[in-house]
Amino acid sequence: MIFGGVIYLRFILELIAMTRLMLKLLFSAFIFAVFAVPVSAQIYVAEDAVPTTIINAEELKSLVKSPEIKQPILINLWATWCGICRNEFPDLVEIEKEYRDRNLSFYIVSVDTVSLVDTTVSDFLKVYQAENIPSYLLDVPARHQITKAVRQIAPKFSGGYPTTLLYNKNGKLVYQKTGSINPKTLRVQIDKVLPKK
Repeated sequence: MIFGGVIYLRFILELIAMTRLMLKLLFSAFIFAVFAVPVSAQIYVAEDAVPTTIINAEELKSLVKSPEIKQPILINLWATWCGICRNEFPDLVEIEKEYRDRNLSFYIVSVDTVSLVDTTVSDFLKVYQAENIPSYLLDVPARHQITKAVRQIAPKFSGGYPTTLLYNKNGKLVYQKTGSINPKTLRVQIDKVLPKK
């Protein structure tokens, strides 16, 4: 009988210890939930992030309409979540390298959310070895305003990605392609707007 009472007492003490531990865990979880910053509000900046300039709709427009730029401009609108963008990016990087010293301004403009600029966007650019291409991220108050912002520089923009835009030295849109580029076709279009050798 005494032996059974000792086991019962031991069980009660262990139950009390577990209850105290559970209360501490619940209290800790409550404190964390109330005072912690949500993960979605945190931006992790990697020291080796690829520099990407965050621009608004007016700054996007000035990439093309700037009076200082007197050479052809190629802009590629893309996103890390876009499978076609991933497929065509190696070709774009190759074309940028090929035309880098031939008076073509080449810009890549991401439409990802701003919180991804130093993480996902940067990692994407590293994977595709695009660290030397001037990189921008379009930041608008609401996602549906991206189409409106892009239509300032490409009135027939459908909202699809990727979209490649080519402007002549006067800032006139001369070529627009939504979907994956054909590298040969794009080279022909670029050669048309570049000064003859």
